[in-house]
Amino acid sequence: YAVDTARAVAFVSRIPMPQSLFKGYYGRLGRLVRAFPFAGIDIGFIPALALLLLLGLRADPLLAALIALSIQVHVTGALHEDGLAVTADGIG
Repeated sequence: YAVDTARAVAFVSRIPMPQSLFKGYYGRLGRLVRAFPFAGIDIGFIPALALLLLLGLRADPLLAALIALSIQVHVTGALHEDGLAVTADGIG
């Protein structure tokens, strides 16, 4: 699962992964689908840690959430936030 998770992280974020992980890989998502939940946990760990740290330091909750969201946007390239906006646009 480790290689599939690293490939999934590279697919859904801007976190660079070593090129050696992609030797012999032709871009099929079939095997990666099972690793997406683990990739999400890996990607969400840093923003969640920042949020908990800021709240532990008694920062304003809104400011802490904004900083955590900014970290997530930077890591993912706003891929997921854009998807939410497109979905809301399609519904509305």
